[in-house]
Amino acid sequence: MYAAADFGDSNTVVAYVKDGGSLNIMHNPYNGSYDYYVNAIAASSSVVYLGGSCDNRTGGGGEDVAGYWAGNTWHPLPNTYGATYRAYVNVLAISGSDVYSGGCCFDSLGNQIAGYWKNTTWVSLPNARTDITTSSTAVSLVVVQ
Repeated sequence: MYAAADFGDSNTVVAYVKDGGSLNIMHNPYNGSYDYYVNAIAASSSVVYLGGSCDNRTGGGGEDVAGYWAGNTWHPLPNTYGATYRAYVNVLAISGSDVYSGGCCFDSLGNQIAGYWKNTTWVSLPNARTDITTSSTAVSLVVVQ
């Protein structure tokens, strides 16, 4: 059994624990003093995956880069609407060597667009509501083989 959490309101620490053992701490690859968060956990064989976001502050504010840790290695996921716009991973699914990361990307108008990445390729989900475009996110994934 694995559990993941982020600790703190600023200068967050992300970690996971297996079977009540000691914490395995992940690090923000952009700067250890910037915030980072975990929203999802998955495991395949002996590899633990944590999905979330890391603040990289490229634009002077808090630009959150979506991605996941596989073991201790950070894998950033591209925001196809622009590298300086926020994106988040909310859910993970592993199938063979493929990593599916569901969440959202923001565009230049601030619209939050639901979708998922298969490895690093973004697929946006159709909007189920025709009256709004500003807030949607993927919250669950199932991979059927």
